Amino acid sequence: CGGLMGGNGALVAPKAEARRIVTRAHGAIASMPMGSKAMIRAPLYNKLTLSNKQKSDYIKKRNFEVLGNGARRSSDMASNLDRFLSSIAYLIPLLDGLRYSKFLLSDFPALATIFVPLTPLIQLYFQFPYSGLIFFFVLYLGLAQNRSMSRFVRFNGMQAVLLDVILNIPSLAERFLLPQEALASTFGLWAYIQAYNTIFLYIFLSVGYGMVTSALGKAGRIPLVADAADASSSQ
Repeated sequence: CGGLMGGNGALVAPKAEARRIVTRAHGAIASMPMGSKAMIRAPLYNKLTLSNKQKSDYIKKRNFEVLGNGARRSSDMASNLDRFLSSIAYLIPLLDGLRYSKFLLSDFPALATIFVPLTPLIQLYFQFPYSGLIFFFVLYLGLAQNRSMSRFVRFNGMQAVLLDVILNIPSLAERFLLPQEALASTFGLWAYIQAYNTIFLYIFLSVGYGMVTSALGKAGRIPLVADAADASSSQ
């Protein structure tokens, strides 16, 4: 087979032979379904030694951006419509998260100027009863679970959905688990305010990050929700 005997008695393929093996293997992989390619390419690429030029050409040829759990998508495949839909999806958790901003915005009024351009949207969103629930299902069914949408849109849509779901956890805890006597003490009130500020900052920063990366055509992974969103959009 033209190999050389290694110290442990195993045959080690020379570089030239290894390169020919990789070339033939890549040809075989190219004809396989996308799901199988993602599972095979990484082990093949790691086990066989390639020259720096081959590595560079291989990476450029793929030009994939890793979204997680082996799922990949080229950033240049995100159309302008994909970027727009992915960006506006994050407005839903932002609007629903405003109820946690009352303490932070009162302490830092300058921060409230960021939301001035959104005033008409905020008024419209909270003008009608059950508008939050309606927009949630529009986001979930229209983007996150809509198989006619690109994976890029579904990934960002699901991240927005999960951010909105997270907002319901402290709301339910406050309604059913928080005794009113806890707010009577100085420490209890301080902890209550800090919890509100922390929730709002998490939502605000996550939404900002998600909107910017979506506008750039990148799949920004938001802590706490990215893995679940990736798994859902990969199905």
